[in-house]
Amino acid sequence: MRRRQRVGILLAGRRLGGPLARARAAARDDLRSTFGALARPGPLRRVLLAEGQSAFGDAAAYVALLVVAYQRLHSPWALAAVLLADVAPRLLVAPPAGALADRFQPRTLMITADALRAAALVGLVAIPSFFATVLLAGVLGSGTALYRPAAEASMPMLTEDPELAARAVTTRYTLITLGQLLGWITAGLLFLVARPVQVLYVDALTFAISIALIATTRIRRGAGAPHAGGGQGIVSMVLEGGRAARGTPGVLALLLTASCAALTAGMINVAEPLIAKNVLHAGNTGFTALVAAFGIGLVLGSAFSGPRERSVVSLRFGYSRAQAIGACGFAIVALAPSLLVALLGSLVGGIGDGLELTRARQLVQLTVAKGLLGRITGLFNASEPAAIMVAFVIGGIVSSLLGARATFAIAGAGLLVTAAGGALWWARHPE
Repeated sequence: MRRRQRVGILLAGRRLGGPLARARAAARDDLRSTFGALARPGPLRRVLLAEGQSAFGDAAAYVALLVVAYQRLHSPWALAAVLLADVAPRLLVAPPAGALADRFQPRTLMITADALRAAALVGLVAIPSFFATVLLAGVLGSGTALYRPAAEASMPMLTEDPELAARAVTTRYTLITLGQLLGWITAGLLFLVARPVQVLYVDALTFAISIALIATTRIRRGAGAPHAGGGQGIVSMVLEGGRAARGTPGVLALLLTASCAALTAGMINVAEPLIAKNVLHAGNTGFTALVAAFGIGLVLGSAFSGPRERSVVSLRFGYSRAQAIGACGFAIVALAPSLLVALLGSLVGGIGDGLELTRARQLVQLTVAKGLLGRITGLFNASEPAAIMVAFVIGGIVSSLLGARATFAIAGAGLLVTAAGGALWWARHPE
C-alpha cells in the first residue's frame, strides 16, 4: 500500500513538473526577450535608455506638478484643471502628430518634443502663477502627444524587422513602467529634502539627457518605410490613417478593446484613494501601497510579455487573456476584506494591465504597415485620453452613488466583458 502511495506521489509530481518546467522556460524566454535589446550596443539601446530615464522624470514631475498646482490655487479644482490641461492636448494633438511621424524623420520629432517639454518644465518653475501652470501643463501634454507616435514609428527603423520591433516593444514598456515606478517613489523621497517645484528640474534634466542620446542616434528609414503622405495635407493623412485602421485586419477591434480597457482603468484611478482611505481605513499610506503594488504589477506584466515567436492569432488571444487577468485583479480589490488582500488584487490588476498594454503595441508593430505606424499609434494615443476623461466622470458618479467597492466591481465586470468580446471577435475573424 505504501509502495502504491509512493508511486502515486511520483506520478503526480511528474504531471505537475511538466507544466512548471514549461512555465520556467517561458519565463526565461520572456526575460531574454525583454532585456536582449539592452545587451546589444547600438541605436535601439540608446533610444530605449532615453525613454526609460525620461519615464522616471515624468512620473516624479507628475506627482510634483499636482502638488505645485494645489499650492498655487489652494483648491481641488486646481488638480482637475492641471489633469485636464495635460490630457486634453493628447486627444487633439496625437492624430496629427501620428501623421507627422509618418511623413518626417522620427528623430527630429522626438528631439523637438523633448525640447518643448523641457522648456515647459523650466517655465513652470520660473513663472509662479496658476494660469501659467495650467498653460504649461498643456504644453507638456502636447509634447507627450508629439513624442509617442514618433517613438513607436521608429521601432521598425531601429530593428529593420517586424518581429524584432515587437520584441523591442516588450523592452520599451518594461523600461517605461519601471522608470515610472521609481519616479513615483523618488518623488516622495525628494519631497523630504526639496520643494515640489524643484522636483520639476529633475524631469527637465531627463529630457536634456534624452535629447543628447537621441541626437546621436541614427534612425534610418528602410525600404519598407518610405516617407508617407507625398503631397497630402496632414488632415488627409489623418483621415487615411482612420481608413487604414478600419481596413487592417484586427486593428479596429484592438483599438476599441484598448479604449474600453482605458475606461475601466480610469474608473479605478478615481476609486483607488477612496477604497484605501474610506473602506479599508488604511489612510494615505495604504493608498500609496496600492499604487506601488499596481506599479510593480505593471513592470512584471511588461517584463514577462515577450512574443517568443508567437503567431499574431496567439498574441491576440493572449491580449484578451491579459484583460481577463486585470479584471480578476479589480474583482479581488472590490471584495478585499483587508489591505493585504487589496494589495494582492492591485498587483494582479497591474500584471494584467502591463501584459495588455504591451501585447496591444506588439500587435500594432506586427500587423500595421510601416508607413502607417505613426498614424495608427496616434489614434491609439488619442483614444486613451478620451476614454480616461469619460472614465473620470463615470467613476466619480458611480463612486458617489454606489461606493468605491462597487466602482471596482463594475470596472472589473466591464473589463471582463471587453476581454470576452475581444476573444469572440478573434475567434470569428482569425485572418
